[in-house]
Amino acid sequence: MTDPRAATRPKKFGHLDTIQYEIDMLNYCKDRLLAGKWPNQASYYLCIEGFLLHYRNLSEFFGSKKDLKALEPEVWSPQKKLTDAQLASIQNARLDDKYTGQISQYLSHCTKSRAERDRDWNIVEMYGEVEPCIENFRKIFPHRNVTL
Repeated sequence: MTDPRAATRPKKFGHLDTIQYEIDMLNYCKDRLLAGKWPNQASYYLCIEGFLLHYRNLSEFFGSKKDLKALEPEVWSPQKKLTDAQLASIQNARLDDKYTGQISQYLSHCTKSRAERDRDWNIVEMYGEVEPCIENFRKIFPHRNVTL
């Protein structure tokens, strides 16, 4: 660990490391949420928000609708070229369509809709929807312990 007064995340050496980091952090938050042991309520809420943040980032990536896109491996992949089957296996536009807007609305700013539209998040169902993309991604790009 570093000086607690100078918070920082691990250095990422490229776009692929960023994607691996997002997967690592989503998995960490999911595992903690499913374990269900918390020192206090704030830790629980922080973990929910961490899960949602990393889920949204991966939904955008696997949905190929934002900046880094699974559909454009020439930007983020050291292999530069993936087969059509590999590309298809790491894409799911429904994730972005289904969750990104809802998560962004929930996490962003102090808005009226946060109080009016408080909701539960089914993390098991949500993770089940992104898991095939993650598993296929990790088959193509084995885990490179970026985070933990």
